[in-house]
Amino acid sequence: MENTLENKIKFFVLHYGQDVAIQGEGGGSGFSYPITYHILDQVYDSYLRLKPLSSITDEDGIEVRKHLHLKPNTKANWTLKDLVDLLKEKHGINSLHVYDYLRSKGYALPYMGISVEKQIEYGWIKLKEGL
Repeated sequence: MENTLENKIKFFVLHYGQDVAIQGEGGGSGFSYPITYHILDQVYDSYLRLKPLSSITDEDGIEVRKHLHLKPNTKANWTLKDLVDLLKEKHGINSLHVYDYLRSKGYALPYMGISVEKQIEYGWIKLKEGL
């Protein structure tokens, strides 16, 4: 997928209603605001501030494991590779639920073949630091 404004808008819409958008390259005021149809015309100079998957909380890790029909595990220090391995193991509709759930919680995930690293390179996202 190419780095086009149309593709960036499609990506932003996946996070509709979440307080993750930051306007301007320098972050403007530094405050995030929700993605709504009002701001879609401002996507060009905005980015999303998302959480790295490595910062997954115990609560979110337990919820992911439920979606995958695995025993809950309070140790949730997963990497993206760990999650991808789990999804390959248990692929199917449950995997879609996991991606939807994690995205709804503001985690950075691959999108339509675009890795998180490439999303950063495109300027679509920045990862939250210090979590």
